[in-house]
Amino acid sequence: MSKSEISYYDWKLTFKKKVDENTDFHKNSKSHNSLGIPNKEFTEYLKNWMKKNL
Repeated sequence: MSKSEISYYDWKLTFKKKVDENTDFHKNSKSHNSLGIPNKEFTEYLKNWMKKNL
């Protein structure tokens, strides 16, 4: 094998690894708001805050 073939396969494996990591991140982030907090947890926090402070 030439160096270019080895480089291509290394790149392909690295690219696949990064894509898999990013898809895992995006699967988890769908239920998170812009602050990175799960939506349910954030709404519960807001409800509790409103009860205490309003």
